[in-house]
Amino acid sequence: FGSRAQKASNQPSHTRQNQQRLHFAMAFVKVLKNNSYFKRFQVKPRRRREGKTDYRARRKMVRQDKNKFNNKKYRLVVRFTNRRGVC
Repeated sequence: FGSRAQKASNQPSHTRQNQQRLHFAMAFVKVLKNNSYFKRFQVKPRRRREGKTDYRARRKMVRQDKNKFNNKKYRLVVRFTNRRGVC
């Protein structure tokens, strides 16, 4: 019987062409983070970048429930720094 090398070369020509197309199709990769990307990039707030503040949790604490229509709820999140108090 023939060797494996002979069997591999007996593939139909269309499968070999498809393999070549796949190889060349993946060669071009578009650069996503170019100069125009960084022009539009907005930096996150400082405490978010440092990982100190979860702003979603802060908003959740201040937000009033939708089923409490006329109740006055004054909830305020305060953080004291050395110079000032931040709400």
